[in-house]
Amino acid sequence: MKNTPLPLPGPLVSVDWLHPHLGHPALRLFDATIPKVGTPVLAPGSPIPSIPSAHFLDLKGDFADPAAALPNTFPSVDQLVRAVGALGIRAEQTLVIYDRHGIYSSPRARWILRTLGHERVAVLDGGLPAWLAAGYATEPLRNDRPERVEATWPVLRGAPLVTAADLRQQMAVAHPATPILDARSRDRFEARVPEPRPGLRGGHIPGSQSLPYAEVLEGGKLKDRESLRRAFADRLGERTSMILSCGSGITACVLGLAAETAGYPDYQIYDGSWTEWATDPNNPIET
Repeated sequence: MKNTPLPLPGPLVSVDWLHPHLGHPALRLFDATIPKVGTPVLAPGSPIPSIPSAHFLDLKGDFADPAAALPNTFPSVDQLVRAVGALGIRAEQTLVIYDRHGIYSSPRARWILRTLGHERVAVLDGGLPAWLAAGYATEPLRNDRPERVEATWPVLRGAPLVTAADLRQQMAVAHPATPILDARSRDRFEARVPEPRPGLRGGHIPGSQSLPYAEVLEGGKLKDRESLRRAFADRLGERTSMILSCGSGITACVLGLAAETAGYPDYQIYDGSWTEWATDPNNPIET
């Protein structure tokens, strides 16, 4: 039983799928909650309700570059090797990631782990709120550290990250650029409200399109596959690849999860997102 693999039904699993699999020896469960901008979240260590056996995955600490000027920056592979080793994550394990908002930061954790080459990682649809709504048992979030392992599996797959320089180069060429979809609210996209980060210019990357991450969700869960397919098809037309952006690289990954679920797996994340683009006065913006 120890080496029995646990296949996933897709990039998303329901609480009703997770519940009977909780005791499976190949399953690892992680809470990857971070605060929404301007919204506090209880810190690990306080009596936070947790799905049994879950450990905390620190997106703001272990899984972000501590030396970067921008928030949530993708760290070095060396740092990530240490982080996944400290969490005891093995290549053969099946990982399910959730957060306490529903679906917010958990897709970022999944994207990082998938980018590193882990094959079986899914997001819990609806997160902890869906688990509580189903009446399933909880326990305090664990403070213990799993057994450390030597993580030899992390290897970057392809080129999943896009930089500001990549986008500027796209804008300079004659052929159509890869579509850019922005996960921020339409009010932020059109500079009708100020950015939540003080001093940041409003607007959007020239040529980008608005697809607010809230519009791919319903009741804290992803919308059905056909609704998601229409949302991407309306913006992509016949094209199938895209670049995803947001405020600081978090909710772009919500769009990434939605894109995969809708049958559009070919996407890249602009990691610096609007925080990086708008900080540089030389970058053009539209409103």
